[in-house]
Amino acid sequence: ASVYDDLGLKRKALDAYNEAHRVLQLHVPPSHPHISSLEANLANIYSDLGEVSRAMDLMQDAIRSHENSDSYYELMGEYYNLGGVYMDIQEYDNAYIYMSKSLAIADTLLPEIHAEKAKLYDGFGAIFINQGKISEADSVFRMALVQRNGLEGDNFIGIAQSYFNLGLAAQNKGNQNMAYENYKRSAALRLEFLGANHPQTANSLVELA
Repeated sequence: ASVYDDLGLKRKALDAYNEAHRVLQLHVPPSHPHISSLEANLANIYSDLGEVSRAMDLMQDAIRSHENSDSYYELMGEYYNLGGVYMDIQEYDNAYIYMSKSLAIADTLLPEIHAEKAKLYDGFGAIFINQGKISEADSVFRMALVQRNGLEGDNFIGIAQSYFNLGLAAQNKGNQNMAYENYKRSAALRLEFLGANHPQTANSLVELA
């Protein structure tokens, strides 16, 4: 199923996950962590397919299961995913609540510098952008960049995303020069590490234009 998902074959992935879910339910109790993980995967597929209500039901089931078993690392991801779904349906206050729950766990479980924290800050930034809170968005996008700059190893794709986000915030503030500089940095990194034909490179180049 994950191979179908990686290939963008969402319906085939959905069928495979549903069959795995059916078989697992015959052999393990509903509270088993494999069930929760499978429900989380199913929820993400339903969300990608635009079937939001089914995705949210599955996410809530997975969250209840992980809350009962104190599976905090899994909860961190589920809260983030549910926040993302609320953001997709423009319920930004609920999105903020679940992103905050995810960040609270991340601050407890993860080291001070971690890629998951950068992803969470990006999530908050997207919420703030959609709410018109551009200064707050700019602040958390900068926090994400600090996280990514502090990571060991090659993290150029993540850094490119941070520059793109900062360009978006600057553009929304009317600071076109700052927007241009950030989009330019993002485009340069994406061209080098993703290539000219990658959709993320295209996004950066479109904003530069």
